[in-house]
Amino acid sequence: MACSIILQELENSRWIVSVVLLRGGELVVVEPDVIRKGPYSKDLEYGNMAQTRITGYVIAAQLYTDFLTGAEYLLILKDCGVLEVLDSNLDRLDMLDISRAGNGNEQPLMVLDDRNQKIYVNTKKNQIMAIQFKVSGERFNFIRSDKNPQSIFEPVESIINMEISWHVDFEFGRDFVAMSVLLFDEFSKRYYFEVIKQQQVDTRKKKQPWLSLIEKTPLEVDAYRTTASMNSKRLVTFKAVSNIGFFIFSLHCNFFFELPGGSMHTLAGKQIEKLVKCECLDESFNDNSCGDIELHSSVLLLQTVNDLKFTVVTTSNFAITVKIDLVQEDTEELVYHWDRFLSSKHVLCGLPTTATGCQVVQFMPLNSSQCILLTVTNGIIFIGTKNFRIYHTISFPLRTAFYSAGVGENFSKHVVCGGSQDNKGFLESRWIGLKDFLSLNQTFTSPNKIFKIWSTRDRVWWKTHDGRFYQDGKIVDVPSSVIHISMSDEVVSESAIIIATNIENDEEGNYCFITSGGMLCWSNEDLQIKIKNFKSSKLVRYNLACFKDAEGTKVTVIAIDNVLTLLRGHSVNTESLNVTSRLEAISMLCVVPSPQPKYVLLGDIGGRLLRLDMESMAIVSEIKVSCGRVRFCGIPKSGDVFVYTPDDLLVWDHSDFHITRVDFKHTICHISSRNEMIDIMIDDYTVISCSVHSDLLGTEMITSSITSSSHFHTKFVQLPCSTRYVVTNSLRSEYSVDYKRNILHTELQLHDIQSGKTVSRHDVSKLFPQAIISDIAAVPFEEGFELGLKASEKKSFAERQTLSKCFIVSLDYETAEDDNELNNLLLFSIDDGVIEFHLGLRTRSVVTTLKNYYQHLFLAAGDVLQIFKIDYSVKDNAFKIESVSNEITLLGFTKSLLLLENFSLNHDEKKMPKRNDYIFPSHRVVGLNIFKGFQEYELFCNDEHCNQNLEIPYIIRIRPIPNSRRIIESIETFNDQMMTSASLINGTGIYLAVAWTNNVVTICRTSYNGLKESVEFKMPCQVTNITSFGQNTFNSDVASEEGKNISDIFMVTTCQGGSYILHFESNLSIKSEQHQMLEEQNRFIAVAEDGIGFIDTRILDVKKSSHDLAMDAFYQPFSHRHYC
Repeated sequence: MACSIILQELENSRWIVSVVLLRGGELVVVEPDVIRKGPYSKDLEYGNMAQTRITGYVIAAQLYTDFLTGAEYLLILKDCGVLEVLDSNLDRLDMLDISRAGNGNEQPLMVLDDRNQKIYVNTKKNQIMAIQFKVSGERFNFIRSDKNPQSIFEPVESIINMEISWHVDFEFGRDFVAMSVLLFDEFSKRYYFEVIKQQQVDTRKKKQPWLSLIEKTPLEVDAYRTTASMNSKRLVTFKAVSNIGFFIFSLHCNFFFELPGGSMHTLAGKQIEKLVKCECLDESFNDNSCGDIELHSSVLLLQTVNDLKFTVVTTSNFAITVKIDLVQEDTEELVYHWDRFLSSKHVLCGLPTTATGCQVVQFMPLNSSQCILLTVTNGIIFIGTKNFRIYHTISFPLRTAFYSAGVGENFSKHVVCGGSQDNKGFLESRWIGLKDFLSLNQTFTSPNKIFKIWSTRDRVWWKTHDGRFYQDGKIVDVPSSVIHISMSDEVVSESAIIIATNIENDEEGNYCFITSGGMLCWSNEDLQIKIKNFKSSKLVRYNLACFKDAEGTKVTVIAIDNVLTLLRGHSVNTESLNVTSRLEAISMLCVVPSPQPKYVLLGDIGGRLLRLDMESMAIVSEIKVSCGRVRFCGIPKSGDVFVYTPDDLLVWDHSDFHITRVDFKHTICHISSRNEMIDIMIDDYTVISCSVHSDLLGTEMITSSITSSSHFHTKFVQLPCSTRYVVTNSLRSEYSVDYKRNILHTELQLHDIQSGKTVSRHDVSKLFPQAIISDIAAVPFEEGFELGLKASEKKSFAERQTLSKCFIVSLDYETAEDDNELNNLLLFSIDDGVIEFHLGLRTRSVVTTLKNYYQHLFLAAGDVLQIFKIDYSVKDNAFKIESVSNEITLLGFTKSLLLLENFSLNHDEKKMPKRNDYIFPSHRVVGLNIFKGFQEYELFCNDEHCNQNLEIPYIIRIRPIPNSRRIIESIETFNDQMMTSASLINGTGIYLAVAWTNNVVTICRTSYNGLKESVEFKMPCQVTNITSFGQNTFNSDVASEEGKNISDIFMVTTCQGGSYILHFESNLSIKSEQHQMLEEQNRFIAVAEDGIGFIDTRILDVKKSSHDLAMDAFYQPFSHRHYC
């Protein structure tokens, strides 16, 4: 297979389809794509349960027990329409394709008829299918025939509940089976009840038709329905009682249907004629106080000779017990005399009493004495059916992952945010790295602010801003003009020295330095060498590195600004090298430790790392480490090098040029080494001394999490100034008495994902009480040509640094009467770890999505599409936002914007003509309209403006692109709307990912030669967001242990908390034993390949956990190993 998309799971989508308890005491938890099994006890934990990966996605499950043999079978229905039967060891015995089980977002109903050995399933929302099976000995098989499965019932309305029950026909003296069905009309929003029956005959070979037993009857339960509950399908439930009748329950009224042709009944002294409407479940619901409380479909029945006792569980924190006593049974006249309904309300122990909304997500009877509640706050609760006391709780967080993205540069972390219905939020980051690489030995605290530190053989020195010197925390008396302290504790304070550094690998502790006169010197030699083209100025940046090789020859590297000079011994190796075109400004140099050094590492102030070959004086590799200043520190006795910025700590492996991230939570001000110790200055007053573990192969998946008990997070942005901080759009839902509905409060939160802390919050609802945040976007200063920008004009570094701390927020005014007069674009920045608001702008149009553009521009879309410019005056310390384009009216709802800058299907068209010193690239923007599909527009410079000498250097025009010139073909949405999308351009073309409402993800690739290829597949639940790694290019080429090149392209999140990575692989070999499993998986999750293959790594090892799959699959796509 030439090209494949690889799906890797980082966190599985969590949902419980069913829970069953086997006779041997083993608990089986069925999830959409995994089945977990473990001994049922109070010590059982979710993470310790053995798991079996299964192909496809399970949407219904039931346990069947053969009473003759005692054998237990698990029946599972998959959304692809395949019905499987598994034995108690979870091995497949048989499977049957019964049709595509498309039932929308509703979970299909499955009921068993033990006596007839039939399974009934509503594979469609208005159809019930009957499937015949046969059990012989320990074999379970589905009957193969043209009439298996067979449709038995097809109403017009949606089936929301059904139940099988057996009764006696007194007229014929035979048993019959009845199927009772609760229906819901999607248009009228009304409930109906209907019962059909199948008469039994002496011979099973003759099939009897299903006949009406109780005609479709409307249920008048609408008297107290609120506007919010009009679309609810869970306000009514029922229970069938053999040979008695059918009991319908709702919060406001109940019904009792007696069995036609059966015995007669009286209720509270009144004769029942077919049906009777009874009291409600609880008198407290005879008003609108029930709000959004719903009922679960399963009803518990405890039947004795004296009474019937029903238990109805709500989605809130309580259950209701309905009891009806049998006053008298007239056996001669076949009349049952019942007392009135008596109901009682029981609080479900362990659930919050003050929480609102849905708390109990699912209710499943387990056995005669216990049931299971799947709750939002407490996970899986095992509760007694008689006393409603908790037996056991298993943690099982139910949450939605709203957004994920890579934070960082080539060493990005996978970060995902989301929350749950009870206003709880999470922000999790994952990466593979070294967890315990450093061990803390000692901490030094300075009484005054530290200015600089030095490490010698046995001590750590530092100088404070008040000019004092300390040695291992004790003040010492040395000259205040100290320039350097050598490894041998020699204090260097000559005023003529402008920079000094230790000679690495020199056991005597000598050092190298440059004088203000431009002379290069070594402390153990009298020889001085004049530096060519030396410049002495406080505005010049000097960098110096020196290493002593195995033969005693010193290798010295000098950088004056961005010009490098290399010496071996006392001889200049070659001509100087100017690296200005590759780096912003050199921040530090490092000669890579080796018996015969070959390479020099160069870091710059913008986070880049370069490797220089000393022999050829050529840059052989380049990588973006982080956002901040890159510096180095050799690791003692290893030959490896620490590469660090204020936010990141990495190890550069000298043997194979791999770089590995180190888990380190502190901010890094400076690192220096001594003997086997590393001294790290972590803030202005603290230095820690650590020992180093030399094993670079002990990597693991590292996870950190920040949780919130008051807000859930819908999106985050990484600021270009730091890989440590992210800003989240954080919401809190709260019921409003004034509006009589839940309203959202919104705020911005700043999180330190390294330390796992929330460091700043800004209440947006306080400033703008009628608004919620519709989108948030950072405004990194992306290098590249703007449309119409003069090539000679560039922002200063100070201006770019200021913009790198900024982000834009758009507001949506839910309740404002005239939102055109209110600011809906806000500019914020992060200063010293605090969110600061700068200014607001009124656009007079709705803004639903934002997108950063080149340099200091960004796009905003909603009612219209337009481009804005951010300006910052260093002199006035003031920001300004203004529109720099025309407005294009948009119809529908634009959810996201994609940039296709400089993309052309013809390489010759990529040449951009110049006119009057202006640059004219061809840029395109694509809007994802969830109702209309993709809308493509072209951005270009206004030609008339370019010929004028105006103060504003450009005016941008936006115009729609005709269908014939579109790069992305228009995609019809019809019933399946597009939910989210992302794009990415690499050397082979453009990749486009689209998620649909039917859980399908489509990946399209358009090559530069015009070739269009695609692949689509189904996810276990609704996709909430897709983001790309990087904007224009692949994040990085990541090498696995086997040396395969795999590139991360997209990240996917789901409504059930799942997070995934999509990789691109051009030459991937699959083990022969995995082919059959992968082929079945592709068939079951509806994979459609058109030029692009698909490989689902979740199924490669069906007996391993999700963590093992991530770490031990046949390749390691989310790798820690990057090359430089």
